[in-house]
Amino acid sequence: MRKFAFAGFALVLVVLAASWVYGELAYSRDNPPERYQGVILSARSDEVLRRACFDCHSNETRFPWYSHLPIVSIVMGEHIRQGRDELNFSAWDRVSRRTRAKWIKESREEVGEGEMPGWDYVMFNPEARVTSEELAWLESDAAALFPDRLGRKNGKRNHGKGGEKDDDEDEDDDEEDEHRKRERD
Repeated sequence: MRKFAFAGFALVLVVLAASWVYGELAYSRDNPPERYQGVILSARSDEVLRRACFDCHSNETRFPWYSHLPIVSIVMGEHIRQGRDELNFSAWDRVSRRTRAKWIKESREEVGEGEMPGWDYVMFNPEARVTSEELAWLESDAAALFPDRLGRKNGKRNHGKGGEKDDDEDEDDDEEDEHRKRERD
């Protein structure tokens, strides 16, 4: 029985050590140097974005002490990689206006549905919770900045005097952004 207990303990140590080494090697805690210094939506909304979104969706991630723990480092690293791939506020000035509007629209929906910020992030960062008042600010500021993309009428985007577009037309800008990304790389 003692042999099994010792073997189990040794196995746990090996797994923890391996995950620590993998986490240290696979996910850098160095933020890329690119930063966007301008205003995204408004001063008040940007403060909410920085507090609730920037750790995963920018090149300004703050890495707490527990980001060095085995397994946690892997989970955090993957969250950050996925977050930056989906939306990176540090690239705000390097993407098209349509892509910005798309990012804000999708973010608005995810925050409104309680999907973002993620429950695990809020558990360790309770200040990241977005209140209903803050969500209203974000929605108002986003609609003011992108009235042609976020103003809705009958499920279609309202484009002012008579022009309505379906969401499928976002694909053209996605291709444009992919082209820009390839040129940078």
